[in-house]
Amino acid sequence: MAKERKNLTQRDIDRCQPKEKEYELRDNKVPYLYYRVRPNNARKWIVKYTDPVTGKMWQKHTLDVPTNLLEDARKAAQKFFQDLAEGRDPANARTNLIRKSLTLNEAVELYIPFASRLRTGSEIITDIRSICRWNDIGTRPINSITRADLTAYINHLVELDRTYRTINKKMTLLYAMMNKLYREEIISRSDVSLPTKPDKLPEINSDKSRGYFEPEERKKLIETAKTMQPAWLYPAIIITLNTGLRPGTLFRLKWSDIDMRNRNIRLRAEIMKTKDEWIVPYNNNVAQMLELLQKTQSSANADSYILTQSHGNPISTISGSEGWIDAFKQLCTKTGIENRTWYHMRHDFASQLVMAGVDLYTVKDLMCHKNITTTQIYAHLAPDLKRQAVSMLDTL
Repeated sequence: MAKERKNLTQRDIDRCQPKEKEYELRDNKVPYLYYRVRPNNARKWIVKYTDPVTGKMWQKHTLDVPTNLLEDARKAAQKFFQDLAEGRDPANARTNLIRKSLTLNEAVELYIPFASRLRTGSEIITDIRSICRWNDIGTRPINSITRADLTAYINHLVELDRTYRTINKKMTLLYAMMNKLYREEIISRSDVSLPTKPDKLPEINSDKSRGYFEPEERKKLIETAKTMQPAWLYPAIIITLNTGLRPGTLFRLKWSDIDMRNRNIRLRAEIMKTKDEWIVPYNNNVAQMLELLQKTQSSANADSYILTQSHGNPISTISGSEGWIDAFKQLCTKTGIENRTWYHMRHDFASQLVMAGVDLYTVKDLMCHKNITTTQIYAHLAPDLKRQAVSMLDTL
């Protein structure tokens, strides 16, 4: 009598470890479903089947299952075999999708199941999608994307004052995604490929000090902004210096985000780089500016932006005559302040807090950093805090 096979369990999946050679765990509840584990700890759910067109047996197809959950894989496998029985070959359907017309957005969707297994997977996808959004490049077939396109995107980030380290990271993540899809045999290099990767930028502008304004510079910046157009520039400078908000967030704030009673700003997930919602407090300087803005915007409602162009349109977060980049350049030119960009006001906010003795974890939350390592670039500004901390033990 044949020995009855034991059904695969979630515990079996959770306990399996990589070995010297690739191996598979077979499910018996849904026949021909396998959990594959490679020596590098790469894991995926596959099904083995007979190709209905060629008659070839033991064809393999990777299921789009974003988790290691057995029940999710079983549902995906059942759907695969149901489609196969009804004359629809999901494997060929995906092959047709990824031929030469595959877009960058579609490649991201294929990559999500693999990225979701990584600790920083959601952040990786966010970074890659930010590339896709630029000039709608994500909607274009990958084969139509040129090196000039990627160079133009890099120049765009440079103009936004992104550090070279950040720019290099984005390019690395984009090409790592493509390489992963090649290695998993989801796409073929002969069908789909990006152009040669642009040269890595020298990370000489990734100075960990980030830079801050001297008291006289800050004063000059504020006083000069008062006298300049556009009218939104002065309040934007005051709010940024006192909150450290990124311009992409600041210029999409609505009055419904402002809690004047408790002096808090709600930073909606959709306007945040981290894609998380945050609540940050604000001080007297910001309170007075918000009250002034509210008085001058008599027609404003809860859905209105707190800062707008004179004609009521939103302030552009890209380069151009009506954007914040050129406005700040003109301000710096008029004040004679060199080598400073809008983002230096954000760094100034964090630097001033640290130099005033605020602990890094509080600064982390005020800066809306997801990881304390990001905030630690300002740690060198407070060397006396460590001495002060250990001196507290002198009396013990």
